[in-house]
Amino acid sequence: MEKNCVKSKIWISILALLVAMPIFVVALSWLLPEHELWTHFSQNLLPGLISSTAILLVGVGIGVTLLGTILAYLVVMVEFPGRKWLEWALFLPFAIPAYVLAFVYLGVFDYSGYAQVWMREVLGLPGFDIRAGSWVIILTFVLVFYPYVYMMTRASFKRQKINMIEAGKLLGASPIKVFFKYHYH
Repeated sequence: MEKNCVKSKIWISILALLVAMPIFVVALSWLLPEHELWTHFSQNLLPGLISSTAILLVGVGIGVTLLGTILAYLVVMVEFPGRKWLEWALFLPFAIPAYVLAFVYLGVFDYSGYAQVWMREVLGLPGFDIRAGSWVIILTFVLVFYPYVYMMTRASFKRQKINMIEAGKLLGASPIKVFFKYHYH
């Protein structure tokens, strides 16, 4: 019985070592860098990667801020049919991981996807390459991450005294002026 236990521990150790081998190889490659490779990487690839990351960061930051804030302001401050339902439905992107939504958009909007086929056949519009440019990635991230901003700004708007905002409107200020004057002073 004890002999079988030792054999199974040996096999488990060998299997764990085989599974962990790629991690060890990557870790060791950091200790022994190839200077030609890192020079090529820093001169040719790194500037493009940094600029792409900065574009994504700025685009997604602006997008989630605008979309989350506008949607929160509308569902809290404006009365319209379906507002109560929409107020909670706007949290649904929390249920969809970003990579899943990216694959869905790619399937729908790719050249052979439903949306582009319909646009070409029904509307007569030319097709486009959804994989070209950062705008698709920015749009996907905005649609996945805006609920974080929406959740915080919605809570903030609900806590505020709506009477103060209505008083500003009664005094003749436009809704935009009331928003910026009251919320940022």
